[in-house]
Amino acid sequence: MYHLPAYLALERWVLARTVVVIQPSGPEGPRRLLSAGARQVLVIGADFPSEPGMEVRPAGGSRLPLRDGSVDMVVCIEAFGGLRSTDRRELLRDGYRVLRADGLFCAWIEQREAEAFGRTLAGSSQLDFWGLEDQIAAIFPRIDMLAQMPWQGFSLAPILDENVAPEDPILALREELLDDAPEASHYLAVASKSRTPPGG
Repeated sequence: MYHLPAYLALERWVLARTVVVIQPSGPEGPRRLLSAGARQVLVIGADFPSEPGMEVRPAGGSRLPLRDGSVDMVVCIEAFGGLRSTDRRELLRDGYRVLRADGLFCAWIEQREAEAFGRTLAGSSQLDFWGLEDQIAAIFPRIDMLAQMPWQGFSLAPILDENVAPEDPILALREELLDDAPEASHYLAVASKSRTPPGG
């Protein structure tokens, strides 16, 4: 379920938009986008059934079965890092084709420890941060990168008597107990056809 935070991060951009999700591993991620207010979620290349507001289609070759400029967002979370390099480039080009002028293309990868030093292992189809950025920058004029890091810490909460009215908690993030900042475990790229930052 490491992929679900990526869907959560994308919720801010889906309101009233038509979203295409490529090869998700299950319905949970697309459901999050739908419940966050997407107008329609079209899933391509999945084996779970359609639901109200979420149409599921089988993969149909290398081209997306969509008209030029017909969708607001193309999302490839679980599958992107595992695609062959040629398939990734084709998906990026085709994603650009089907997006509207203000559309977003979103891709997510795992950052393997051995690849965390600015290089992809020889012969590996896996991407590192720099490879992801380079492949997307070849097609899209703007990329915003988000790092997903595992949470490290603890929480303390007051114990209240039953007859005491509950209060909204005051949250505090304190990092001085960490030896080092946590390393990113995954990266989410949000690419835009426009040079202006995505709204949200």
